[in-house]
Amino acid sequence: MLPGSLPPFDKACKKNALVAIADYKSPNVCIAVGKCLLNLHQYDDVIGKSGIAVQIIHHFDDYLKLLSKDETQIPKSIEIKDYNNSETPNQETSINKNCEKNIKGQEIVQGKDINSNEIEDENLSETKDKSEISNSKNESTGFENLIETETETETKKEKEKEKDEIEGLAEIADKLTIEETDNFFKKALFQTLYQDKIDIPINASSFMDIHIKKNLPVLSNSNLLVIKKTSWKKSAKFLKAMEKQNFLKLKGKGDDLVITGVSNRDNNEEIRTFIPYRIKKINNNSSSASNAANGKDGNKSQKPGKLILQTLWKPVSKTRGVFQAVGKPFIGYYTNKELREILVEYINKQELFHPNDKRSIVLDDTLSSIINFPKTAKSKAIGRDKIFNELLKGFTEFYRVLKPDQDENEVSPTRGKAPKVSIVAETKIGRKNVTKITNFEKFFIRSDSFAEELRVKCSGSTTIGPCVQNPNLLEVAVQGSHIKLVTELLISKGLDASWITSEDKTKSKKKKQT
Repeated sequence: MLPGSLPPFDKACKKNALVAIADYKSPNVCIAVGKCLLNLHQYDDVIGKSGIAVQIIHHFDDYLKLLSKDETQIPKSIEIKDYNNSETPNQETSINKNCEKNIKGQEIVQGKDINSNEIEDENLSETKDKSEISNSKNESTGFENLIETETETETKKEKEKEKDEIEGLAEIADKLTIEETDNFFKKALFQTLYQDKIDIPINASSFMDIHIKKNLPVLSNSNLLVIKKTSWKKSAKFLKAMEKQNFLKLKGKGDDLVITGVSNRDNNEEIRTFIPYRIKKINNNSSSASNAANGKDGNKSQKPGKLILQTLWKPVSKTRGVFQAVGKPFIGYYTNKELREILVEYINKQELFHPNDKRSIVLDDTLSSIINFPKTAKSKAIGRDKIFNELLKGFTEFYRVLKPDQDENEVSPTRGKAPKVSIVAETKIGRKNVTKITNFEKFFIRSDSFAEELRVKCSGSTTIGPCVQNPNLLEVAVQGSHIKLVTELLISKGLDASWITSEDKTKSKKKKQT
């Protein structure tokens, strides 16, 4: 909405323009992208105005973000470098000051100061002076600084282009030709020979698992880059083809091959001129093969830190009298421990102890309005534990899930009961057992990587789809009954056992004897 945005707006923020949206605390960090529905540059003040300012197209944590394998978090700040027209420190300070003067928690449409023409003119003049100086230096040096020949420059450009193509395909490809798949496997071999440490001799299967598969780009569909979709069809034929091109030395017959020698940057020109590309790393059990080959136990990998699940309570209007009596702020979130301390302080201050039983109290008018006890019970002695459980009904329940090193102020509480991961093992039509896992995303578990880990750990196929009971949740299903294995995997990811519920429907119920 327009009142929720903070001026000044860039003069380019016109109707139908594509704009970035940021929080007032980090005005240079884009957290959403949208389309302007108003000519925002015409507004110097939004107080008392109405209308929808921006239509959100994509925000950081929407479903589109969840589909990717990128686990990047929102940074607190970003250093922006605009080489065409960089902002001066005075300009940045003025924007931050304008943001701080407005109401906290609102969002702004980020832009430059409208009254910055003078600063822009100064920047243009400075840029012009710098360009004249650099031109004079270039004229004096002439061609002495040109080291690369035209042939070398063209070769370098071709290599860079090839590298960009590989990285680009790794992100957007959804269908590959046989030639493209062959090229990926060959480049993975080049990457292996260029930078990996290979323990020679090594058998063919270990070489493919530890080195080649590791250096293949990570695609959204992992089934695209498999040896069966290449022209070689088998790993042995692929390795023999590379041997004919003098990249490898093999021993053995048929599929039982051993790599006894490899080329490297020192003895092969094609590998020496190869430009390595980046590989996106995912957290799965694919490293177990390399650990086993090196004589290490793959199951003894470092476990992540334990997650933190907080249950919080927010006061409602009828509990205001309790907080006023003990001098505590009414607005905010409280834990169970803090509420117990507030209740004890209130009882002591109001002297509500029963004269004959100190473990019980007599309700006053304030507590009576909060606690729904029968009228006859309100005049009698009531235990503290019963009062506290009833008192919680006068609050709104919230929860918050935190990573081990995450500041609680960075995460806003979510309304509702604390979530629990559900594991259900059941028998489908055809007498096939399947284990279904839901409600795991709230604990920073991505469905795609989780399904891959389950496939390896449970040695069964996995599927991802919407939950039948709640279509808003994703459901990962793995073939077979694996409640214990799934529970162990979730605990290794930082979850507590009390946050997991399980039900085994595969066990047949015994019929009652009549």
